[in-house]
Amino acid sequence: MTLRAYLTRSYIVLILASGLVMTHGVGAAPPEDDGTIIRIIFPAEGVVIAGNDVDLEYKFLKGELADHVIFYLDGQPITGPFQAIMGLSSGSHQIKLVAATADHRLLKATATVRFQVK
Repeated sequence: MTLRAYLTRSYIVLILASGLVMTHGVGAAPPEDDGTIIRIIFPAEGVVIAGNDVDLEYKFLKGELADHVIFYLDGQPITGPFQAIMGLSSGSHQIKLVAATADHRLLKATATVRFQVK
């Protein structure tokens, strides 16, 4: 996949080979650390799972600003329920959890795990 970056007056524009365009404000503040803690308990890093369904167990300890967790599977946001992820194809997968505020601002607290489905 190729990536091209263009600097405009106030944004960096990223154009991926897929045609997806992403922008990031120049000088934008990094995600805030409000003391939130997120830990993925299962699946563990590098585990090989038989079958197409993965039970998801995680801990979410809210900080001052955190309201909920945003879930990503293989880089794409997913919607619940989040006790299990069903129908995964064979191969490598990644789950990422990111803490967010009530107005969906992302916070610094994240947890990521990579695993295999057989």
